[in-house]
Amino acid sequence: MITFAQQMNLEMLKRRRVALEIEANRRIQDREYHDRRTIENFFARNPDLKDRLPLFACIAPWTQQYNPDKALEELLPLAGAATRKVVQSESQANYGGAWFGVFSEVVTLADGQKVNYADYVAIELASNGDQLSGEGVLFTGHKFRIEGRNDGGKFIGEVVNMTEKWNAKFSCDLASTKISGPYSGAGAGQTYEGTVMLLR
Repeated sequence: MITFAQQMNLEMLKRRRVALEIEANRRIQDREYHDRRTIENFFARNPDLKDRLPLFACIAPWTQQYNPDKALEELLPLAGAATRKVVQSESQANYGGAWFGVFSEVVTLADGQKVNYADYVAIELASNGDQLSGEGVLFTGHKFRIEGRNDGGKFIGEVVNMTEKWNAKFSCDLASTKISGPYSGAGAGQTYEGTVMLLR
């Protein structure tokens, strides 16, 4: 049986918990507002980057990963500088240089279970005539190799995940600033169906 004193203590703890939850929510909202204003002000000062927002969004997570102790105010200029460096490679008609992007896929496991997966990707492409090749890394750290050719505006080839030991065929639309399209493959008893988008 709960005594009066115990009941009062429980009520006091409940009120304290509610007060802490309110304070925590207030701080989260203040932080979100501050971050939102910081981002808005950054793009107001850098309108050229606002026009390249999809590429910036693909590069920013890598900037944060390499600089985990830096605040948002410091990370944004770093991501902006990295974005501008990639944009400069657009003038290369051979598609060589750094590309950043995202992919999403459905993995069918050996038991038939399907798992949705998505990740950021970074790759350095090299061009030799119509041949394109390169090595890259996923945000998770998985490494991959890519080999293919430019076939009249299509990037056709194969990607090999060297970490998980699987490979996939792809046929992507190829433009000066964007590579995008589907891929499918198999390995280690699993199959993969996905879509990738690379930007520069």
